[in-house]
Amino acid sequence: MEQMVFSITKLIEYLSARMPLLKGDLIFTGTPEGVGPIKRGDNLELGIAQEILMEIEVA
Repeated sequence: MEQMVFSITKLIEYLSARMPLLKGDLIFTGTPEGVGPIKRGDNLELGIAQEILMEIEVA
Protein backbone atom coordinates (compact mmCIF):
# COMPACT_ATOMS: atom_id res chain seq x y z
CA MET A 1 0.00 0.00 0.00
CA GLU A 2 2.91 2.35 0.61
CA GLN A 3 3.77 2.14 -3.12
CA MET A 4 0.38 3.53 -4.17
CA VAL A 5 0.30 7.00 -5.76
CA PHE A 6 -3.09 7.77 -4.17
CA SER A 7 -4.39 6.43 -0.86
CA ILE A 8 -7.45 4.18 -0.73
CA THR A 9 -9.31 7.03 0.99
CA LYS A 10 -8.49 9.45 -1.86
CA LEU A 11 -9.51 6.88 -4.49
CA ILE A 12 -12.88 6.30 -2.83
CA GLU A 13 -13.38 10.06 -2.42
CA TYR A 14 -12.58 10.68 -6.11
CA LEU A 15 -14.77 7.86 -7.43
CA SER A 16 -17.74 8.52 -5.16
CA ALA A 17 -17.81 12.17 -6.30
CA ARG A 18 -18.29 10.93 -9.89
CA MET A 19 -20.51 7.86 -9.53
CA PRO A 20 -22.47 6.07 -6.84
CA LEU A 21 -20.45 3.34 -5.15
CA LEU A 22 -22.68 0.41 -4.25
CA LYS A 23 -22.30 -2.61 -2.01
CA GLY A 24 -20.31 -5.22 -3.91
CA ASP A 25 -18.46 -2.72 -6.14
CA LEU A 26 -14.78 -3.48 -6.70
CA ILE A 27 -12.05 -0.90 -7.22
CA PHE A 28 -9.01 -2.25 -9.04
CA THR A 29 -5.86 -0.22 -8.50
CA GLY A 30 -3.29 -2.00 -10.63
CA THR A 31 -0.01 -3.52 -9.56
CA PRO A 32 3.19 -2.22 -7.99
CA GLU A 33 6.12 -1.18 -10.19
CA GLY A 34 8.08 -4.04 -11.71
CA VAL A 35 5.12 -6.33 -12.33
CA GLY A 36 4.39 -6.95 -16.02
CA PRO A 37 1.02 -6.73 -17.76
CA ILE A 38 -1.43 -9.62 -17.56
CA LYS A 39 -1.72 -11.83 -20.63
CA ARG A 40 -3.83 -14.67 -21.98
CA GLY A 41 -3.53 -17.76 -19.80
CA ASP A 42 -2.55 -15.84 -16.65
CA ASN A 43 -4.37 -16.68 -13.43
CA LEU A 44 -5.41 -13.84 -11.14
CA GLU A 45 -6.25 -14.18 -7.46
CA LEU A 46 -8.25 -11.42 -5.79
CA GLY A 47 -8.50 -11.18 -2.05
CA ILE A 48 -8.57 -9.18 1.11
CA ALA A 49 -6.30 -9.63 4.14
CA GLN A 50 -4.63 -12.81 2.85
CA GLU A 51 -8.01 -14.43 2.06
CA ILE A 52 -8.47 -15.37 -1.62
CA LEU A 53 -12.02 -14.47 -2.64
CA MET A 54 -11.91 -15.00 -6.39
CA GLU A 55 -9.71 -16.67 -9.00
CA ILE A 56 -9.85 -15.68 -12.68
CA GLU A 57 -8.10 -17.12 -15.74
CA VAL A 58 -7.48 -14.53 -18.47
CA ALA A 59 -8.95 -15.79 -21.75
